[in-house]
Amino acid sequence: MTHARAEMQPAPGHKCPQCGSDCCYRFGKNGRFLSCTGYDVPPAAVEPEGHDGVYLLYKAKGKARPKIIPKDGADKLGWKSLTKKDQAAFQQLSDAMPERCKYAAPIDAEGDPILPKVTDIVCPIDGEQMQLRTGRFGPFLSSPNYPDVKFVLNLDPRKGFIKLPKTPPIPLEKQECPKCKAPLYLRDGKRGLWLGCSTFPKCRARPSMKDFDPKRKEALQKAWDKHQADNPAPEIRTRDGRLLTDEDKYVPQIIGEVEQGG
Repeated sequence: MTHARAEMQPAPGHKCPQCGSDCCYRFGKNGRFLSCTGYDVPPAAVEPEGHDGVYLLYKAKGKARPKIIPKDGADKLGWKSLTKKDQAAFQQLSDAMPERCKYAAPIDAEGDPILPKVTDIVCPIDGEQMQLRTGRFGPFLSSPNYPDVKFVLNLDPRKGFIKLPKTPPIPLEKQECPKCKAPLYLRDGKRGLWLGCSTFPKCRARPSMKDFDPKRKEALQKAWDKHQADNPAPEIRTRDGRLLTDEDKYVPQIIGEVEQGG
């Protein structure tokens, strides 16, 4: 029996707005969604030296190595078990394969894509008006040039207001989490500086700073002030120039809808 998430169904009448290929329906954690058939790059048949039979080589994802699996579906072949010659040849073969098309979109009850909506929020990276999209973790705002422009704004899941970006935490490499021994992060919150595990949410340890002597607290505060000056959080503004603050709890205004293929 095929797992529901592994199934792929045709999506008649839907073409990928990015590459023009046919679209299909796939299944993810949040249910069915529209995807480009160009995401699946057909594997190439290879015969690794020192290994019997024909194997299927799948294009590498990102910086990972190509995946090599026997045609019978057994365990994949380890990269280190290949000869240097095969490693070079197979990596070159993978690099020459076409790039995956990563187009995907949530769908409505009729199976049509839910298109991004244009908002009154200006992207601080490229100056474009941000679009309301829906991802695996819920709604968010992004540039129309996303994912090339990676900056996003998350929204409160219940009330829909913008969660403004914060200065990134400071890794404290010499201070370990008392629970899992991972490095601690120094963060700033409504009640001041606090420590948290760098592996959050996997580890939710929050060591107290109450027992720190005044000099140590002062040193951490100075380090944070410098870090904040060197890494300021981007300012978020509406298209009429209004600067948003945490107190605003601003809900982005919808001013239009992106056309299919736009």
